[in-house]
Amino acid sequence: MSAGLFTRLAVDGIKKNKKLYIPYIISLAGMVAISYVVYYLVESPAISRMRGATVLYAIMGMGKLVMVVFSCLFLLYTNSFLAKRRNFEFALYNILGMNKKNVVRILLGETLIVGTLGIVFGFAAGILLSKLFELILIKMCGYPADYSFYLDTKSMVMIVIFYAVIMLILYIFSAAKVIINKPIELLRSTNAGEKEPKTNVLFAIGGIVILGVAYWYAISIQDAVESFNIFFIAVIAVIVATYMLFQAGSVFICKVLKKNKKYYYNPRHFVPVSGMIYRMKRNGAGLATICILATMVMVMLGATSSLYIGMNSSIDKMYPTDVYISANSIDSYESWAALDSSELYGKIHSNFENVKPEDVLFERYEDFIALANEDGVTFLREDQNLLPADVGNYSMVEIAELDDYNKAYNANLSLADDEIFFLPSTAKFEKEVFDIDGLKYKVVGRDESPFYGTDIVRSYRAVVKDIKKLNDYAMSIKAQVTLSAGWGFNTELPDEQIIEKANKLWSDIGMYRVISKAEEKLEFKDMYASLLLLGVFLSIVFMGACAFIIYFKQLTEGYEDASSYKTMRSVGMTVKEIKAGINSQTLITFFSPLALAAVHLAFSAPIVRKLLFLLGLNDLKVFIMSYLICFAAFALFYLLVYKKTVKSYVEIVSQ
Repeated sequence: MSAGLFTRLAVDGIKKNKKLYIPYIISLAGMVAISYVVYYLVESPAISRMRGATVLYAIMGMGKLVMVVFSCLFLLYTNSFLAKRRNFEFALYNILGMNKKNVVRILLGETLIVGTLGIVFGFAAGILLSKLFELILIKMCGYPADYSFYLDTKSMVMIVIFYAVIMLILYIFSAAKVIINKPIELLRSTNAGEKEPKTNVLFAIGGIVILGVAYWYAISIQDAVESFNIFFIAVIAVIVATYMLFQAGSVFICKVLKKNKKYYYNPRHFVPVSGMIYRMKRNGAGLATICILATMVMVMLGATSSLYIGMNSSIDKMYPTDVYISANSIDSYESWAALDSSELYGKIHSNFENVKPEDVLFERYEDFIALANEDGVTFLREDQNLLPADVGNYSMVEIAELDDYNKAYNANLSLADDEIFFLPSTAKFEKEVFDIDGLKYKVVGRDESPFYGTDIVRSYRAVVKDIKKLNDYAMSIKAQVTLSAGWGFNTELPDEQIIEKANKLWSDIGMYRVISKAEEKLEFKDMYASLLLLGVFLSIVFMGACAFIIYFKQLTEGYEDASSYKTMRSVGMTVKEIKAGINSQTLITFFSPLALAAVHLAFSAPIVRKLLFLLGLNDLKVFIMSYLICFAAFALFYLLVYKKTVKSYVEIVSQ
């Protein structure tokens, strides 16, 4: 047989099954396009000139890893739909006299055509989208647009190799199935039903228990840092529980419906319910996957969009002054206590003429890394290092002196020598006595205002009457402590001048670090814009995957149900009744993933908010609105996918 004949047969096979192949090629092209965009942004010369390029590279590096793993899993999963449908034709070729070697050559032709089209169209879309997203990111970060064109050939070669390897693996799997199985077995696999699954009550109960525990942790954790440690464990638990519930719970629900004779023997419900019972072992995994993808999309978009939208208010609260001068690691208590700000005030005034000494907020504090326990904290000694096992327990402690606190914040707080007052912190301490390595302080009050900062570890901030007492004790036990001070002030100058003058002030002072809110805002904008863009990328990927899984699932079930509906039509079922039955089926199967995803989203909100709190988000209203808008937008997208896919299902079963 000539190569041209094999090519024609491969093309004919693709044309005959275009309802499956066209979406598959589009999904492959989409994966290639997004992969190229992510790789392009890491290599883009325009991005490399941005202030936050390093942050973007790190964030997009995570995106590259996610794309690699997800592309493999998604293409393997969707290829199974194609393989099952094509088994019939390959078996027929074999029965009509074509040997398996030639069948495998046809399969190779189909794989080459599909892979080539997907990669070519993917690069065409990716090249256009990469420039578009580059311009969007540059605009979001406030930089001038760069319209120069750049083609990342190195990344293109890597992507071609990666997806070529995936297509080769898929071809090997499909070819092996053709070679190993007999033609009659391939025919049977196309129409093979599954045994009625047994109701695994323990499996369903286990899923409910695991999900309940994960939900409980998500809503009960008060410590923002602890939420960071528990988040990924909770995510894994929710994924496992979701698969368990859809695998076992869906079978249980279908069997309950079957036992309800009035419901089950209604023409609208008979075919959908009877078909679902036998498919639920396989369908459960598909529905769970849709649910997880939906949850991931809504959480990612809700989190990243709320960070970006709430950025300005977060930065204003994290940096209450326009300029802050930080003096760390002052060598002795005597130097710290005798700090003379007069020379510094002169340098401030020479750079910021409108700032007077009385306009400058001055604060001093002692800070140290400590190991947390239920009664307080323990110092690290000078000869002691943090061990890997201690990382989850260490805390940052910052203690201010009473007089400095009252002057800086115009407060009227009074404390005894053995009393402590807690300021807003990431960690919560509820006991009445705070033990600092044997030095006990009575807790007389707590400022319950939110902590505005970016600490990703547990932190305690507090005020005591006399720092010398604490410092002398720390020195006596050879503890690792640092004495620090800070000066902050506001100015009416525009951001560009503040950044310029703050940098000039830093060079004049030399030994102290000068931080300007305007410059920090640019850094945060770059980071939040990068996170939002990555969230959009991955959401597009997951939404597309969700849509294609639903589409392939509906088509596969349509082909499986066609004979059943044909039989029902022969005994009098009308097209109207068929559509009513389909609506009954989709209400149970199609919207159950969205409903559970909405529950996942609601219970994830507390722990996600605490994680965003560590990144600086403190606006609850922005967070809630972002979550609600993302859910509404995804639900609308889901409904549109439903209408499109159910139409294809109806066309197949009505033929």
